[in-house]
Amino acid sequence: MARVEDIDRGWKRIKRSLKRMNTSYTKVGVQEGTQHKSKEGELSDLVVIATANEFGTKRIPSRPFMRNAMDKNQVTLFKTQLKMYNEVLAGTKNVRDALAVIGEVAVAKVKKEIRNLKFPPNAPSTIARKGSDNPLIDEGQLVQSITHVEVMQ
Repeated sequence: MARVEDIDRGWKRIKRSLKRMNTSYTKVGVQEGTQHKSKEGELSDLVVIATANEFGTKRIPSRPFMRNAMDKNQVTLFKTQLKMYNEVLAGTKNVRDALAVIGEVAVAKVKKEIRNLKFPPNAPSTIARKGSDNPLIDEGQLVQSITHVEVMQ
């Protein structure tokens, strides 16, 4: 009787990668615990400032930099995700590195949106205080705080 030998040519790795890809993700934005130091030396949580600008408050109009960036760049982000998915399956990238690439692309798009957003404009008093009419950039701390974190499960 002939002996049958089962040779694994990567199927087990592919199954592990698929499982990991389906449960892991990249968080993009201002990460929890990021601090903002004002010109006056006051510390505040930058997540609160980002949220107030993204969704608006009673005094601050909504300036949705995260939603706009994701909406405007759906195709680019999908293509990046698909490319990384294929690289993981091919064994040329691990899941964490693939998520990092996706995160970097998303971070770049969010930062570009922050720099380019002009509407709604700042109040004249805010422009006078800042010396600039860019609604989301004062000292640059918000744009610099946009990062990504890979969450592996």
